[in-house]
Amino acid sequence: MFDSGMKYVRIGQYEDTSDQTGWDWVEQKKGQLSLNKKVDDYVDSLVENGATIELQLLYGNPMYTSPAGVLPVTTEATPASVHNADRGLYSIFWPPQTPDQVAAFMRYAKYMVRHFKGHIQYYSLWNEEDITYWNPYPDPEAYGRLLSEFVKMLRETDPNAKVVFGGLAGRDPDYARKALDACNCADQLDVFAYHAYPGGFSSNTPPERMDSTADGNRTSVGLREAVTAYPGIQKDLRFWNDEYNSVTGHTPAMDESLQAKYVPRAIVYNWERHIPTFLWELINDTNTSEGNDFGIINGKLLKPTDFQPKPVFFTIERTNALFADTVPDPTIGISVPDARSLETTSQAPFFSYGFRSQNGKSVVAYWLGSKGSIAHASQPVYVQMALQNSGIAHPILIDLNADTVIPIRWETSATGQVLRVPVRDSVMAIADASYFDWAVLPEVPGGLIAQPTGGGVDLKWQETRDASRIIVEARSGPSSRWGEVARVPASATSYQVKGPRLASHTSFRICAVNQAGRSAYSNLAYVGEGR
Repeated sequence: MFDSGMKYVRIGQYEDTSDQTGWDWVEQKKGQLSLNKKVDDYVDSLVENGATIELQLLYGNPMYTSPAGVLPVTTEATPASVHNADRGLYSIFWPPQTPDQVAAFMRYAKYMVRHFKGHIQYYSLWNEEDITYWNPYPDPEAYGRLLSEFVKMLRETDPNAKVVFGGLAGRDPDYARKALDACNCADQLDVFAYHAYPGGFSSNTPPERMDSTADGNRTSVGLREAVTAYPGIQKDLRFWNDEYNSVTGHTPAMDESLQAKYVPRAIVYNWERHIPTFLWELINDTNTSEGNDFGIINGKLLKPTDFQPKPVFFTIERTNALFADTVPDPTIGISVPDARSLETTSQAPFFSYGFRSQNGKSVVAYWLGSKGSIAHASQPVYVQMALQNSGIAHPILIDLNADTVIPIRWETSATGQVLRVPVRDSVMAIADASYFDWAVLPEVPGGLIAQPTGGGVDLKWQETRDASRIIVEARSGPSSRWGEVARVPASATSYQVKGPRLASHTSFRICAVNQAGRSAYSNLAYVGEGR
């Protein structure tokens, strides 16, 4: 994840169970709330590597919210299985609605906010409450009433925390308005999150259609306009598209080559509107109904490609490398005289946007928003492009899909200096040759494992690139600090930590170092699993 450059991470939802931060995991016996110690390690890793974390607090808990006449006295979180709707007697999707149920949910939520105070800032209530994750049917008024209590709890527990209204699956402005009416908390929202699967996630649909009226009134832009116009809403309210992917495997018209083109288009398209895009998801549990379709890394298929990046991983990596530290800059003028005829011929819109990096350097992104075809590869069309206020003296052309960077030159036309550039159905970028001015950090070392021995612990990992040495660190529990254990040559792939008396929950991590600095940290390896 760190190699890909992703900085926005959502924790909480996973099909027919929550993950380990969910209510059914945290409170498995009435009144006793606890977190698996690994969760703290994982959150620390995200924080230390600069991630912005959205923690969803969810769902119901069978000990409190089941409609059964007899409630269990303990609960055991179930593994993910099939897609909702799940209206089983002890399903976690029965929401808290009575005063006692709401009070119990708020005790869990308050415990979580206190636990992560100073580490996590953004909290959202539930996930896709406007569809069948809320039994027996979506109820905006009931959700709004729960949100009202949630906001009060959050403000009292951590005044620095941010409230996320999220994440609507259907982009339904009517649902949003009714929920806000019932909540009476519009002025307390810091972020409004939604999920965008234009055309439904099982279709081959250009990602820009998320703002098209072809999907009826439930467009991303329609939802944003309705929320922005709602009385009392904060003027600086942020929007997050906190779940998106172009999904393979659901239709023969969609494959991984098209996914690799569509996802960067969505990221850049949203970013021009100051909207971060969260990818659903990093990797799938292939034993569930989603198979291997959603992840950007292959899941376990018992094939040589297991846990290897899909093509989309690399195009995301390149997109983040170019645009992650930029802001949209509408003062960068982009003129393509042939754009109108190109759109007419292709029956697809042409998109072009200017961005500026933290160092003040500009980068221009453009592409043809056409529907991709597996059978017929897109052929480039060449056009003339004029740029104003870009500061680009020595232009280079970057093809994110082909992973190529080539110099191009200014040409003189009747209207001034222009560039002759290819247009494709994937993101192309133009920048100055000096744009790539960042230090190249080492690859994040991976595959770390810890095996206890009589004399200590044997650590093993995979060899990394661009490193001059490897640093080994350890800590004895989530409340303790990481300490350096050793520095070993970059070629090393193992190290023995000597000492038989290691704590019952000792965790290890490594990072690679070169002259440019440190990589992100590896995965965590443990001695003693303890809860």
